[in-house]
Amino acid sequence: MNPAHLKVAIIGGGIGGLAAALALRKIGAAATVFERAPAIREIGAGLGLWANAVRVLDGLGVGGAIRAVAQPMATIGIHAADGRPLSVTDMTALTRELGTPSFVMHRADLQQALVAALPAETLVVGAECAGIEEQGDGVIVRFTNHESAKADLVVGADGFHSTIRRHLWGESDERYSGQTCYRGVVRMQVKQPGLLAEVQGRGRRLGHCPFARDRMYWFACHNAPPNQPEDPRGAKAKLLEMFRGWPFDMAGAIAATPDDAIIRNDLCDRWPLKAWSRGRVTLLGDAAHPMLPNLGQGACTAIEDALVLARSVKEAASLEEALAIYESARLPRTTRMVSLSWRFGQVARWSTPMAVALREAMFRLTPKAMMRRELLWQLGWGNESDHC
Repeated sequence: MNPAHLKVAIIGGGIGGLAAALALRKIGAAATVFERAPAIREIGAGLGLWANAVRVLDGLGVGGAIRAVAQPMATIGIHAADGRPLSVTDMTALTRELGTPSFVMHRADLQQALVAALPAETLVVGAECAGIEEQGDGVIVRFTNHESAKADLVVGADGFHSTIRRHLWGESDERYSGQTCYRGVVRMQVKQPGLLAEVQGRGRRLGHCPFARDRMYWFACHNAPPNQPEDPRGAKAKLLEMFRGWPFDMAGAIAATPDDAIIRNDLCDRWPLKAWSRGRVTLLGDAAHPMLPNLGQGACTAIEDALVLARSVKEAASLEEALAIYESARLPRTTRMVSLSWRFGQVARWSTPMAVALREAMFRLTPKAMMRRELLWQLGWGNESDHC
């Protein structure tokens, strides 16, 4: 199959969709991103950009732009609510071993780096997908503005509530984790800018995720039933009461964040699919494998998907073969990521004194070699081949 003869419609202009467009165009395919918003923008907060994704972005030519705005991780750790370190990993040493660093950065900065690497004509905004119609020689994508586009391949990169996923496999239930989450970004002096830390208490946890010495991304989660109304006092007042006295001046970060800049959502995923593709249509990123953010691998695995999809298209003799290769390469890894993220979140929910003591003992007593093996599995992906 000659990629130069392939016209690809990517539904969704998030990180996964943009990375897919960049990877597919790199092999010569004519890839176009259709985004429902009137402009390509990211309203999220921060993310961990781990070495497995950075390696792909280096191959796609945007690694330099990432390094210009992101904060390298020097240390990652799990801490108790009183500040005691329970499990700490030296990321500087791991970076030397892997040959690629990991970063914390704002989602918008990553998205902008991907947009800047793509020709302007690659992006079509204000194009909300209403549905698709598969034909013998292609797929018709229909939009809510009554326009349409025809492609040889459609890639659903349209996120957690994917229209393309629903077209392929019908409705699927959300799986609520039992926690609601708040996120914010704030300007403040950071004492440990290279430290990525999660602090866990009794059914509550906080994330310390600096972008730079003067910029912080934080998150705060607590056990709650789903779809609860917000506290009448507002999110900030509630969080300051919940997390007063916690380490790393996290209360200061929350207090310095404007009320209207605090993002709230219930933490949900979906049961993993057993297949992503049908005919000339496939899925990528959160549309394919929506996972909880507990490992910080959601955007990273979407970036991996983009590379593998492009490589499969380049190497296969037919589109059918390409999508089969893509699925077989990605399903085992992403399914395990979804499972690990879920299990980590369930342990983080433990709230009784005995359960919390058990969790802390588990983290303290887990051999460093076991933690290293897990991180190498997550972060070492693609070390053997990171180019299209």
